[in-house]
Amino acid sequence: MRRLVIALILACACKAQDYEFPSDFEFGVGTASYQIEGGWDDGGKGENIWDFVLHNNECFTADCSNADDACMSYYKMDDDFQMLEDLGVDFYRFSISWSRILPKGHIYEVNPEGVAYYHQLIDGLIERGIKPVVTMFHWDLPMQLHETGSWTNPRLVDSFVSYADLLFQEYGDKVFTWTTFNEPYQFCEWGYSTGLHAPAYAQNGIGGYLCGHTVLLAHAKTYRLYQESYKELYGGQGEIGITIHGAWREPVEPTDEDRAASDAALQFTFGWFANPIFSETGNYPTVMIETIEAKSNEENFRRSRLPSFTQEEIDLIKGTSDFLGLNYYNSYYCSADFDNSAVTVPSMTNDIGANCRGVAVSTESWGLRKLLKYIKTEYNNPKILITENGYGVNSAADSLDDCDRTNYFNSYLHTLLNSIYEDGVNVIGYTAWSLMDNFEWQSGYTRRYGLYHVDFTDPERPRTPKRSAFVYGNIISTRKIDRFFAPTSYEACIYTFPDEFEFGCATSSYQVEGAWDVDGKGENIWDYMTHTDPGVITDNNNGDIACNAYYKTEEDVELLENLGVDFYRFSLSWSRILPGGHANFTNPAGIDYYNGLIDALLAKGITPLVTLFHWDLPQPLQEIGGWTSPLLVDLFVDYAEVIFQRFGDRVKNWITFNEPYQICQEGYSEHNKAPLYTQDGIGGYLCAYTVLMAHAKTYEIYQSRYNSDKEGKMGITVHGIWSHPQDINSDADKEASESKLQAHFGIYLHPIYSEEGNFPPSFIERVDRLSAEEGFPWSRLPKFTQEEIDLLKGSADFLGFNHYATDLCYALSADETRRPSHEYDSGARCYKSDMWESAASSWVKVVPWGFRKLLHWIKEQYNNPEVVVTENGFSTFGNDVTDCRRINYYNVYLEALLQAIYEDGCKITKYTAWSFLDNFEWMDGYLEKFGLHSIDFNDPNRPRTAKMSSYVYNNIITTRKINRDFTPTGFDPCDFDVIPEMERP
Repeated sequence: MRRLVIALILACACKAQDYEFPSDFEFGVGTASYQIEGGWDDGGKGENIWDFVLHNNECFTADCSNADDACMSYYKMDDDFQMLEDLGVDFYRFSISWSRILPKGHIYEVNPEGVAYYHQLIDGLIERGIKPVVTMFHWDLPMQLHETGSWTNPRLVDSFVSYADLLFQEYGDKVFTWTTFNEPYQFCEWGYSTGLHAPAYAQNGIGGYLCGHTVLLAHAKTYRLYQESYKELYGGQGEIGITIHGAWREPVEPTDEDRAASDAALQFTFGWFANPIFSETGNYPTVMIETIEAKSNEENFRRSRLPSFTQEEIDLIKGTSDFLGLNYYNSYYCSADFDNSAVTVPSMTNDIGANCRGVAVSTESWGLRKLLKYIKTEYNNPKILITENGYGVNSAADSLDDCDRTNYFNSYLHTLLNSIYEDGVNVIGYTAWSLMDNFEWQSGYTRRYGLYHVDFTDPERPRTPKRSAFVYGNIISTRKIDRFFAPTSYEACIYTFPDEFEFGCATSSYQVEGAWDVDGKGENIWDYMTHTDPGVITDNNNGDIACNAYYKTEEDVELLENLGVDFYRFSLSWSRILPGGHANFTNPAGIDYYNGLIDALLAKGITPLVTLFHWDLPQPLQEIGGWTSPLLVDLFVDYAEVIFQRFGDRVKNWITFNEPYQICQEGYSEHNKAPLYTQDGIGGYLCAYTVLMAHAKTYEIYQSRYNSDKEGKMGITVHGIWSHPQDINSDADKEASESKLQAHFGIYLHPIYSEEGNFPPSFIERVDRLSAEEGFPWSRLPKFTQEEIDLLKGSADFLGFNHYATDLCYALSADETRRPSHEYDSGARCYKSDMWESAASSWVKVVPWGFRKLLHWIKEQYNNPEVVVTENGFSTFGNDVTDCRRINYYNVYLEALLQAIYEDGCKITKYTAWSFLDNFEWMDGYLEKFGLHSIDFNDPNRPRTAKMSSYVYNNIITTRKINRDFTPTGFDPCDFDVIPEMERP
């Protein structure tokens, strides 16, 4: 039984991005009566406030239109039924026109034709197996009720309850899911404060709050009426909610001021209606009550502009919802940089005091997940029905081939799945807005949201399915997202790389140059290790010749030109430039070699991206302690200054260190890399301290002495492995995964990219505590002075990010590992699942969702720094140039990168394929091949042959998109559904 449970846990974790919607999850589409019905004065319908405003103010809308006819749904019920059946939806969310049922708004005059129309609609849905989800009020108030004060008049509470009572009597035996109001923020603030919506009142800072007060009481009394009089009568299964518009507000900067401004904006727009109903305490959010009262006093009002509830009313409203209806379209960045001289006073905008702007890319869905987590935490995880979510474009830009809308739905539904499975949010259903193009309020017919196109120039209003209708139907029928699903006659929708995005490829000096003792080059730690103990390398080989790149600059630059790359990332050999490691002697031949390479690249329009240190420390410096010695800080800075002086006039993109975790932990703690030291839990931390200080001082000197034109940029490259909980439902595994991220990744990022600097606080605390338990008189983790913390903080213009794989992690117990050790300090035991496709390198697995998650984690942890992906690739055995598995790896990882850009809002500017050539792969010698070009290591001349992947990568660069069907001339197509086994030589 235990094995079965573990297997199930692994199956869930290993397919984290292949989540399927739960079997009881429901899909629907939505509309609203005024937006689609038409027949504005047919069948006894009365006038509503939108009829009145648009008939008396011809150009209130963007196109001077009205909804007298709209989509003609009042007459085209069968057509609408057919669309719903074709989509395969579980439910249809629509609203009832109050003035079609009660032409004058009051219960004394019921319109039989209106009542019959909705009976026919509801019965037709039920006959087709489609559940009706009914909204009682979607903005179209009967005109006569408006004339007696509208929603600013508390007397409307009883009128609404009477109207709801009639609906329960007529339809309650057939409708079991109700929402009282749709988006009260919009119709209150825009209708009664700013005048953007009907009834177009402009009582800024007053009217909206009065409206909201009435609406909340009307909602609560309607809910109580249903519970007391109708729920048991109709079998006890009915549920009532309210639909609130939500938009996550993210601080522009991680400051207390911006956080406060963002929270205020969220509370005024969302908490205004959510807090009185869903919080434990009830009432309006405290920030609303206190802020409006204070500002009202400043403005010489005798009482707060926000009405107050009695305790009896607070108790009446609290808990009056069986689910939360959530409409979500976009997210916002907010700051405290607010100028109230440019706004009306009083007004809600002034009350909030925040400067908010919408995200630039509509497919960025991260805000939905944040809001859902907020709702779970703040309101005790209520049931949530997504009642609207959709993508609108200008009518001139909309088409049947609506890829933007398709990508939007894919993005938001993907985020929704993560919220359900990883955050435990209780989302029960999703509603796409909208079934068809319709009348979009003040935008008239200039804005299109529909899954179906409606031709508004044709009196018959014909409907035609768009691509998005087929895609949404496929999601419903398969219960999962297939980003490459393409309806018949369409190609799959794919993201394209931004115009400014750059592509490159990479190598490092020891891995490709060879010429290990030629032209004055000194010995480095890899030369020393492989010569004194060749058996430590799997194939007993070394980098003495490697790819012979020292002699093949012209040939390699020509290959780079053929690839079409924007930049070439390579590293400098410290011991080729300073043979003894010290700056007292500079090797002219080494300088000439790199000058030749840099000039050749620039002549071909290829930008050099130069890494100062990629693991090959001069051996004389290792003999004085290597990276565990703080002496190396100044020696590295001396070396860097030589580099800046010799190459800085042409090189403007720098990386100080490549993968300090591997340098330090694997080299000085775990005996996995040169110099093969085993000081676990000690040596790696001493090294980390030295490397970080060397980086920071190098950055400071570069900026102050060598970057006067400010064209240069410098970063550090850190290797990141996404740590995913083995069991996503286990808090212990979640904590262990986060702890591992901080210990492996955050230890190098947090000092540089965080707001507060220093090592991650949780890691400092854990190592300090464990060191004391182990009898050390001091912490094994070195301490930075405040001056050093300040020097490190912000010492990078971008983050270089190497990524190859993902881990599954669980909480580590004391008896599972040795102490002291970095693993125990991390608090996690991690491994790679056998269920994932493996490369020739056992540490490389095909898990693209982990790549995306880690990019998103970086964004959230470190305020979205610029990220340059400096390595990413796949290894194989042998010399087969038809490298389909590598091609698949690049395809799926670049797809994940595009999703991180467009859906998560990550600031990723460059991508680097590892590697340009097959090369010496450190402890595995020449067995494992990462190259886009094959090298015949049995031939002294080391000839290069372009692999299939090089042509595919060139096609991606040239077209700026991923084409899984692209096959280069001379190669057979890849079958990505077949994964052949690789046998280790």
